[in-house]
Order: sequence, then C-alpha cells, then structure tokens
Amino acid sequence: MIYVASPYTAPSRIVEEQRAIDVARYTSKLIADGFPAFSPIAHGHFIDKCTDKGKAPDYRRWVLHGLALLSTSSEMHVLMLDGWRDSKGVQTEIDYAEQSQIDVGYYEPSEYRRVDALMSVV
Repeated sequence: MIYVASPYTAPSRIVEEQRAIDVARYTSKLIADGFPAFSPIAHGHFIDKCTDKGKAPDYRRWVLHGLALLSTSSEMHVLMLDGWRDSKGVQTEIDYAEQSQIDVGYYEPSEYRRVDALMSVV
C-alpha cells in the first residue's frame, strides 16, 4: 500500500479544505491507476467533520491512526503541497517511515512523478 503524506493544519479552514481536496485527487489518481493507496488527510478530513462537529481535530489521535496505517505500507509518497516542509505531522511521518525502512518519495501535487532531485534536500 502507498501511504500519502501531506500537510493539513492551517490558520484557515479554507486552506485545510483545499489541502484535503488536493490530496484526495492525488490519492484517487493512484487508486485509479491500480495502486492501493491511503491518505490520512483525505480519509480523516471528512470523518472529522462527521464526528467532531466543528471542534479542532485531535492531532494525537490522528497521528497514531496514521502511523498505524503507515506501518503496513510498502512506500510513502510525500505530496509537496505548500507547507509540507513545516508540517509537524508530515515530518513525523517521514521520520517514522525512514526508521521503519519504508521507501519515501517526494511528489509534486500537479504531477504523478517522483521528484528525485529533492531527496537530497530533505
């Protein structure tokens, strides 16, 4: 399974909504191309809307949920949406994947290709 990491939390709910849509589009493209894929943001964003009724998402709960699923993944795609480098959650996921020897690739949001040149920057 491909685990898709992306930033989410932002000062604006509009930005969070757009990030959820962007990662859902990317993840749906993977699935349409025959790759089993999971995005905790695309999945959790809408579940949070149904369960937490306007409260801020419980960061710890979602991180633990995501890491449990990441542990079953063969690779992780980091979707490089604005803010990915500063995202505490994305950095936690990258650290976990590297410690678990899960392949980590970095992908532009508008493209379906790995950006190998950025591997040395991260």
